[in-house]
Amino acid sequence: MGFSSFPHLLLLSVLVVHLGLTVETALPPNSQAVLRVNGRRQVQSDPCVPIGNQSKSEGRLKVGSDNIILNPRFENGLSNWTGKGCNIFLYESMGDGNVLPPYGKFFASATNRTASWNGIEQEITGRVQTNIAYEVTAVVRIYGGNLASADVQITLWVQSPDMREQYIKIAITQATENDWVQLQGKLLLNGAPSRVIIFLEGPPPGTDILISSLVVKHAEKTPRPPRPAMKDAPFGVNIIENSDLEDETNWWFPLGNCALSIGIGSPLQLPPMAIESLGPHEPLSGRYILAKNRTDSWMGAAQMITDRLKLYLTYQVSAWVRIGPGSTSPQIVNVALGVDGKWINGGQVEINDDVWHEVGGSFRIEKQPSKIMVYVQGPAPGVDLMVSGLQIFPVDRKARFRFLKRQTDKIRKRNVILRFSGSEASNVTGNFVEVKQAENSFPFGSCITRASIDNEHLVDFLVKNFNWVVFGNELKWPWIERQQGILNYKDADDLLNFCENYNLEIRGHCIFWEMEYAVQSWVQSLNGSDLLTAVQKHLTDLLMRYKGKFKHYDVDNEMLHGSFYKDRLGKDIQANMFKMANQLDPSATLFVNDYHVEDGSDTRSSPEKYIQQILDLKSQGALVEGIGIQGHIESPVGPIVRSALDKLGTLGLPIWFTELDVSSTNEYVRADDLEVMLREAFAHPSVEGIILWGFWELYMSRQNAYLVNAEGKINEAGRRYLALKKEWLSYANGHIDALGEFRFRGFYGTYNVEISSPTGKLNKTFVVEKGFPLAASQLEFPKPIESRSILILILRSEETMENPPTEIGNGNEEITRMACVAAGDENIILNPNFEDGLNNWSANGCKIVLHDSMADGKIVPQTGKVFAAATERTQTWNGLQQEITARVQRKLAYDVTTVVRIYGNNVTNATVQATLYVQAPGRRDQYIVISNVQATDKDWIQLKGKFLLNGSASKVVIYVEGPPPGTDILVNSFVVKHAGKTPPSPPPVIENPAYGVNIITNSELTDGTNGWFPLGNCNLSVATGSPRILPPMARESLGVHGPLSGRYITVTNRTQTWMGPAQIITDKLKLFLTYQVSAWVRIGKGASGPQNVNVALGVDSQWVNGGQVEINDDIWHEIGGSFRIEKQPSKVMVYVQGPAPGVDLMLAGLQIFPVDRVSRFKHLARLTDKNRKRDVILKFSRADSSSLVGTSLRVTQTQNSFPIGSCISRTNIDNEDFVDFFVKHFNWAVFGNELKWYWTEPQQGNFNYKDADDLLAFCQSHNIDARGHCIFWEVESAVQSWIKSLNKNDLMTAVQNRLTGLLTRYKGKFTHYDVNNEMLHGSFYQDRLGKDIRANMFKTAHQLDPSATLFVNDYHVEDGCDPKACPEKYIAHILDLQEQGAPVGGIGVQGHIDSPVGPVVSSSLDKLAILGLPIWFTELDVSSNNEYIRGQDMEVMLREAFAHPAVDGIMLWGFWELFMSRDNSCLVNAEGDINEAGKRLLSVKQEWLTNSHGHINEQGQFQFRGFHGTYEVEVGSGSKKVTKTFVVDKDDSPLVLSIDL
Repeated sequence: MGFSSFPHLLLLSVLVVHLGLTVETALPPNSQAVLRVNGRRQVQSDPCVPIGNQSKSEGRLKVGSDNIILNPRFENGLSNWTGKGCNIFLYESMGDGNVLPPYGKFFASATNRTASWNGIEQEITGRVQTNIAYEVTAVVRIYGGNLASADVQITLWVQSPDMREQYIKIAITQATENDWVQLQGKLLLNGAPSRVIIFLEGPPPGTDILISSLVVKHAEKTPRPPRPAMKDAPFGVNIIENSDLEDETNWWFPLGNCALSIGIGSPLQLPPMAIESLGPHEPLSGRYILAKNRTDSWMGAAQMITDRLKLYLTYQVSAWVRIGPGSTSPQIVNVALGVDGKWINGGQVEINDDVWHEVGGSFRIEKQPSKIMVYVQGPAPGVDLMVSGLQIFPVDRKARFRFLKRQTDKIRKRNVILRFSGSEASNVTGNFVEVKQAENSFPFGSCITRASIDNEHLVDFLVKNFNWVVFGNELKWPWIERQQGILNYKDADDLLNFCENYNLEIRGHCIFWEMEYAVQSWVQSLNGSDLLTAVQKHLTDLLMRYKGKFKHYDVDNEMLHGSFYKDRLGKDIQANMFKMANQLDPSATLFVNDYHVEDGSDTRSSPEKYIQQILDLKSQGALVEGIGIQGHIESPVGPIVRSALDKLGTLGLPIWFTELDVSSTNEYVRADDLEVMLREAFAHPSVEGIILWGFWELYMSRQNAYLVNAEGKINEAGRRYLALKKEWLSYANGHIDALGEFRFRGFYGTYNVEISSPTGKLNKTFVVEKGFPLAASQLEFPKPIESRSILILILRSEETMENPPTEIGNGNEEITRMACVAAGDENIILNPNFEDGLNNWSANGCKIVLHDSMADGKIVPQTGKVFAAATERTQTWNGLQQEITARVQRKLAYDVTTVVRIYGNNVTNATVQATLYVQAPGRRDQYIVISNVQATDKDWIQLKGKFLLNGSASKVVIYVEGPPPGTDILVNSFVVKHAGKTPPSPPPVIENPAYGVNIITNSELTDGTNGWFPLGNCNLSVATGSPRILPPMARESLGVHGPLSGRYITVTNRTQTWMGPAQIITDKLKLFLTYQVSAWVRIGKGASGPQNVNVALGVDSQWVNGGQVEINDDIWHEIGGSFRIEKQPSKVMVYVQGPAPGVDLMLAGLQIFPVDRVSRFKHLARLTDKNRKRDVILKFSRADSSSLVGTSLRVTQTQNSFPIGSCISRTNIDNEDFVDFFVKHFNWAVFGNELKWYWTEPQQGNFNYKDADDLLAFCQSHNIDARGHCIFWEVESAVQSWIKSLNKNDLMTAVQNRLTGLLTRYKGKFTHYDVNNEMLHGSFYQDRLGKDIRANMFKTAHQLDPSATLFVNDYHVEDGCDPKACPEKYIAHILDLQEQGAPVGGIGVQGHIDSPVGPVVSSSLDKLAILGLPIWFTELDVSSNNEYIRGQDMEVMLREAFAHPAVDGIMLWGFWELFMSRDNSCLVNAEGDINEAGKRLLSVKQEWLTNSHGHINEQGQFQFRGFHGTYEVEVGSGSKKVTKTFVVDKDDSPLVLSIDL
């Protein structure tokens, strides 16, 4: 069986029953199915319970005097019984004696039935009482009609005095022709009916209904169930054995004849919903079960868990799942439970790609089973199935509630100041104030029916405890127009009048319903044009009749699950229903409404599919204004519900729970479930209302879901509801202070305040509204507290409004005055100012001449009398040079300063560079770029730089080069002298950093566009409908936070990409603080392709990137980034820009706030402990074990096994100081340039492998692993010119030769290879050789060196600043390579980052981690002028990487000054002094070494928790000291080591 709806369900009575069908899933053989009706599971195992199989006490029905049925067992023939549209007969037996009464002598038969409602009936009008619950029991079977089984239903027909008819379904069962079955139900009558008849109906015409007995008697009081014992529940403990597969497939077995094996490469971090429940947690193992040879959809990995489950506990299910190739369509994967043969849904996910997906769900067992099996199933036969890290654990609801209370306080309360004033302050100061909230303004509602409002007890509970309602069936089309043209609006009218009398707001449910079974038969029979006419008529009749009466309408119910109208009238009909409804009643908010959106149990209605449906409707012009989540849920788990709400919240539409109910046989558990849902909804800023799908027993569609029993007794679930409503009312008291004020924080809603004074009491009412600062309102009292005093009540939030910023003006450019270069005695350049002509200087491939002026006297020396010119240059490297071999010393840093300009060849500006040529004793040549500058033909300019020689040199020449041939280089002076020590930068002093405080004025737009201005001639306006939740990365930083306002800026009439909303923030920024940027952004229609949106800063006219995102749809997107200012600016402007001209831009909730790094580090320390440590038990033994007890010992970690490496170059290893630092502090290396193609083959056929060979030999001699960087580089600027000149065939040959030459030479020597560097940013090889070349590079590399792990490698993946390299694009890129067969084995994140913010980095890592590949930071460096800030940045990156389970290594892109590609990024200065950033690296590395000491205990053991790596243990002291070495490997389970002393 596949995933399909049950085909045999029938709507059996006139009463339209709300049936929400879910899917049937594939089941193992001989197991039972579960049907979900109205969101609950009903067992469909044996279709009926044979009476013969029951115990005597169950089977023999007691017929006492309280039975209101006359002649219940037909002992008096057919007296009091009549046929309903058919004949009835009395029998002693039928079917040649095969059908006998189960007890007694007779049974009745309803025969000659021509309609399903035909049956046997009895009028009970005088004997049934209102507002009393009755239990109904019948014993029935069927006969004839060639049917083995059919539904039999007990129905109550009720006629009111006004002749209104009602049909109430009491019970239904699947009866058979083979045996008698018991049919049980319950009924309750409201009002004062004039006539009541009970009857049996149901089977198809031609099938007889047999009845042996019918009992209707007053229901006995159900004893209150005991509270389930949950003390010492193992919350958060996984009940799955061998979940991490360390013991291979032990505990697991294949369900069916599939085959199970273990693979490696699944995600290491828990899925997000499990993280939300469990918090910091050990990493997963990266192993997964692979189920192959699946010949049925239900086949997969299984495990028995019978003895590990506890009754009534709610279990969360979490796993990573993935499917193999071979599927032709999306596949559903399901974690299922077989509970005594019944299927229970533990979570589903739909997969249509090759990545790992989170599957999450929940379940609960309330009756002791004999056998429980969990299994993973779902994809089509032949499709491999993978599962990793399956977790099933009981959830700690109380811990979750504590979090939700904090969240609720942020989003549902407001600070209030009551300000009192009179003629004198003493009139009010000290008076006692008592504030009581009368009503919370949050909508809490319930479903009601026409019958229910005849019950005065139900009405009393309703109007006291709810402020909204929805009608159960009375507004649905099948109720209003059961037969074509016969309209029944009376029931809806009665309910509407009732609501208006009690001031209850109303939701209109529903105009249409897409489920075919819910469409009346006459509508189903219409052809296309007639159906369209009927649809339009129903819309017009309904909405014109009730125009302005209903606040909401569910326009077309359950469109994710049904498609009746869409199939017959086309896709546009659904959007047209919304458009027409809005035209007919513009005041109503129009909703979509569907079920199983929030619980992970139904792939048809996942949040992602709901979002897509809403976007599709809106793209067709449908005015979708609200999202309805029905909420028929079982065993709810907060993080699963929250995850769905967060996703839906990105649409910026209000969310309502529209039909909420929970079900449990135990009212305490039911109460817990209800509290979960109420708290989750109330704590979420996007949720704007909750409607229960009833609360009164027998007036709810689900069993065991009520809060009040049929006769009005409130159960534990009802009490919990009332307790929460009371909790959400605020109370405060105290005395008016000296300022005449009283302050409190309270929920939104209506309040009473009572002021007591010696002269009496005074009462007033006020409202705390949802929002931001309010204007003051003056309220005069009839009798003042003191004579003629006035109470002024001011409600305001305690936020201060900043003055609006002034407009930005045009600043003057900073003019740098160039100082003259003074050449002192320490200058190692001879004749530096050419006072001795050209002595000691020579030409490098050109001529040099001396001038006192040029260009008719327009060019004269800046200092001195003469300058030199390098002329007749034919190459860019031609220039002026001087040999300094004897005067320059190795391992000393030199400052270089020269004054230069250019002349001639019509070149007005060009790059001039100072270069050092070094020849080593082995005649190895090296060219070191010292510095370069953009020189002009207009003026002299200073070129400054620095250099250091690592090793001994046989020849050293310094020269200038650079401009194009034909352009002269002019040099006025040249200084090279030993660099002075740079004093360390002081630690920044930051007073009152205000971490987490937004510096943006009027971010919530409560004051229109005040504080904002349009950049350019665009227009700004404010609208509503943006997300109310903080974007995820901001939430990660800020924690529990108030909601956003839902308002946004719309920017229209944009004629340039840079146009958008702007704000001046100069005075709000603090130097050296790192600021996180967060916002929701969206674009309007009209874009011809993906659009970049950027939060930018203009800092004294320099552009600073605050974050970018690419948008290609109509939804809100998170934009996140960071920045820091290190030099006092005169003006800073923030603005949002990017989309093409003509495309509208929308911005909501822009936040710029300083981040609290120390607080983040505390969180990361907890994660690090989980991910990078292991419990260790050392078990000691020797001949005399008793003497070991109490022996002292010391455990010292000598090395952490986590790879931390650095980039090195060939010249570095000639510097002993560099080498000493490197080998002490790093265990991996990567070569800066020496393995790149342009280095190993700069000219075609001219190979240079010596540098790489030397570096490799160095690494091997120090036991340092090496990464191979890189085989190819896709960025064209990094490709040597001879390769660029090749045609396609020759280029392909060169590529193959490069692969073969490099990987054959170094086979087995490099642990990793970056195969084709920066493919997200370049496409040189792909453009010339086709798309397949990239995958082929990987395939060939793997064939040549199978031992190497092959990486992709790119930059700006982790920082949110580059849409070309966002995690989503990197993932798609990797999947595309894998789909072509490329063996991508690792993900390289380069890590050239500025002002890093932890949650932004962590978010990227989380996304990449779903691929299950190891992640390495491959080129990490950070930059800051201040070494303390640089140290902080370095610590951020090290801690984020080390704390993340998917990160397997960190490579720094150097550490030594002058040997790094970025300025201000070194950890050690050129002459070996460790700066603050370097000290921070060493401190963090020291922190990640474990040391422990103590004594051996009585069991001969010593226990500690330590980082993975190598250890020494010293046992004893002095001459008796014994030292042993051991290794703590990465694993979740405790390591037990036996040490023989």
